[in-house]
Amino acid sequence: MQVPVPHGNAARVPSEIATVFADPDTCAASRDPLQEEITLELDDDVVTGLQATGPDWQVRFNAILRAWLETHPRAQ
Repeated sequence: MQVPVPHGNAARVPSEIATVFADPDTCAASRDPLQEEITLELDDDVVTGLQATGPDWQVRFNAILRAWLETHPRAQ
């Protein structure tokens, strides 16, 4: 699956993140009542790339962050 990433950086997208885009259940829109609304500053090209994935891009962004956390140990 081709992950829409600006500037042709698809090779830099880790497989666990690419999986988020391939799994329709992961992308199903739902707002967990335990979710917290925050303000986050991101590079313009990152936001544009996420928005280019279509509706529910925020849900996918949350899933991307969760996948990353699950594959990277917490600092001691």
